Amino acid sequence: HTLDKYYNEKTSKMNQQQKDVKSQEKQDKALMRFIDKKVIEYHGLRDRRAEEKIPSLSEYLSSTYKEMKRSHKQSTERNFPNVTYGQSKSLKQKSYPYELKRYFFTRYRQTKKTKAGYELEKHEKLGYWLPAGNTKIINPVSYTHLTLPTIYSVQISVVAVSFKK
Repeated sequence: HTLDKYYNEKTSKMNQQQKDVKSQEKQDKALMRFIDKKVIEYHGLRDRRAEEKIPSLSEYLSSTYKEMKRSHKQSTERNFPNVTYGQSKSLKQKSYPYELKRYFFTRYRQTKKTKAGYELEKHEKLGYWLPAGNTKIINPVSYTHLTLPTIYSVQISVVAVSFKK
């Protein structure tokens, strides 16, 4: 009887955890759709910048982050936590996490202009350089690291050792 009770409690806990995970995934998808809408909106703003004054990038991301926190509070805190310790309350500094800026511009680069406006590409563009034809790459190398000049020389040593019994 005690074993059945234990099993039922564990099963109940697991079911609740699965429901929580599904709920979080649903919230996260809604947040990502919201960010995608803001990316397309930003493209439109940039197109109109000659005709009207548009907010700076910092202002735009800050207001977007505030909207995210209002409309998608839990998902925003989970995916884009903004650590503000050490910041003075009197500063008028725009506040949004770096991860949001990085994600925003990843999505920004994945948009294309169509006759109807801007739309996000279905497949993500890879941010890394991969040799052609190699489908078994585990650790991609950043293209930037391959092209930056350096003043340092690189030495590669090869040692062959054989052991005989």
